[in-house]
Amino acid sequence: MMDEIEILAETYHDKMDISRHTTIKKPNGATSSKFGVVYADIPCAISRAQNGAIYEEATSNSTSYNMTLFARPDVDIVIGDTLTITRFNSKVSEFIAGEPMYYESHIEVPIARKVVA
Repeated sequence: MMDEIEILAETYHDKMDISRHTTIKKPNGATSSKFGVVYADIPCAISRAQNGAIYEEATSNSTSYNMTLFARPDVDIVIGDTLTITRFNSKVSEFIAGEPMYYESHIEVPIARKVVA
């Protein structure tokens, strides 16, 4: 019998790569920061809570709406991570992660599109 985590995971039809800055140690002992993928092909789902607003200015356009990412509770996401999400329909978008909320059955993360039109 499936538990609640597995039941919810059945609804995760999207995949994400999680990228962040990590500290690396150089051969000379010095440390530096490197940006790259730390986890790949993690099942997830995203949801938009409401219709968004579109803002048009002389130099740029932007949109604003609330989006939430859902994934298994053992997924390691931190504020500021870059999430490259491939939707079930093969469309790829980049998002920035907000503060994760952990529940026994899943994780919910507010996300914002990483784009300027």
